[in-house]
Amino acid sequence: MAWMNEGGENIYKQDRENSCGPACVVMILRLMESRIFDASYVRGAFGEEEGSANITKEGVRDFKHTPSANDIVNSVLNRYTKGSWRSVFHTAYLKKYMDYCTDSQPAVLYISWTHEQNGANWNDISDRGYGHWVVLKETVGPDYRILDPGGVVNTVPISTLTDYLVHYDNGSMFGNIEGILTTR
Repeated sequence: MAWMNEGGENIYKQDRENSCGPACVVMILRLMESRIFDASYVRGAFGEEEGSANITKEGVRDFKHTPSANDIVNSVLNRYTKGSWRSVFHTAYLKKYMDYCTDSQPAVLYISWTHEQNGANWNDISDRGYGHWVVLKETVGPDYRILDPGGVVNTVPISTLTDYLVHYDNGSMFGNIEGILTTR
């Protein structure tokens, strides 16, 4: 994982398919508390929170076998920030909490991937259980400004609320915003 500047924003880019959670925690610490942590330090905190049940034989974190990955991200945020973080995974309340986000009070969003695009074809991946964590930085006019540890600053219209479409260097992904971790 490493810092990069994209569209005038500092993004902590994930280096593995499953390192979006730690990358989001690093970005939250920098935004909220001007603290910069080393990736290995944050990964260590994730390892402590999830124990050994979530580690493959190769020593890699594997969230596919953890039903409550949000609890792990939430616990690490509570450990290293001054706020009291809570998770909201009910679509009726998402907009309420998303609208409160500011540069100094960002939130973490959980995306459940439903489709991926490789070339011209969209593939349904909703049955695979893939998810992704991103940082909701603020509301700018009619849009939410999202820092995606995949290396993208994404702008999502408030009117589409739960839809998340992002274009990475190697293809596009589409999913639904299903939850928020917030200090509100």
